[in-house]
Amino acid sequence: MELKDILEAILFSSQKPLSAKELQDILKQAGESGEGETREFAQAKARTITVALEILEEEVENLGRS
Repeated sequence: MELKDILEAILFSSQKPLSAKELQDILKQAGESGEGETREFAQAKARTITVALEILEEEVENLGRS
């Protein structure tokens, strides 16, 4: 699973908009109690998250998704 997919799931389930820093904190918390990829994503930097969000935004726009 890619970082952008994880971020999409987090954003979809969130009740409010989240900043890159808030997303980074969520990933870090999940990594502390998780395994495998979860631990890898827990180390994601804010810039990496921002890039993944930009890719996700482009995909959503190109596919005409809301």
